Amino acid sequence: MTIYEIDPAIVDIARDPRYFTYLKDSRARLDIVGGDGRLRLAEASSEQFGVMVLDAFSFDAIPVHLMTEEAIASYRRKLRPGGGIVFHISNHHLDLEPVLGGIAERLGLSSLVRFDDRNDPSIGRIPSKWVVLADDEEALAPLRPDSRWRPLDASKGVVWSDDFSNIISVLNWR
Repeated sequence: MTIYEIDPAIVDIARDPRYFTYLKDSRARLDIVGGDGRLRLAEASSEQFGVMVLDAFSFDAIPVHLMTEEAIASYRRKLRPGGGIVFHISNHHLDLEPVLGGIAERLGLSSLVRFDDRNDPSIGRIPSKWVVLADDEEALAPLRPDSRWRPLDASKGVVWSDDFSNIISVLNWR
């Protein structure tokens, strides 16, 4: 497993067994790569990953450059055939689903979205929203029988690029 993390303090905290033991207890070979994930991922070899999980969009200031058409095209080059890209897009102020829907449609990707409304603050679980993108419809087949997954809505056609993004277009106006 390769973890990309821009903040060295987060890496230090994650490695400190006084706070977390996930890394220490893992049986997986873990590589932690410091720096901007998109820039550092460009250094990885093609078809290196089976699944990529991007979990950087849940706070008020989202890293737009990780969610552009060019970024997703670059992630695809790093995926093995049959792989997928999973985005955690929970956000109180922005509805990021139309962005991934528009990009998925433009790039010809298969996609699903799931809102997990389970809430148990005692164990740190809060509702979350997830999107998965894949080149191959078959990669998503194991998720389809689960009714919590539904097709991603591409009807709004929002596409962000490295040259253009419009946060106003995805504001939650509630």
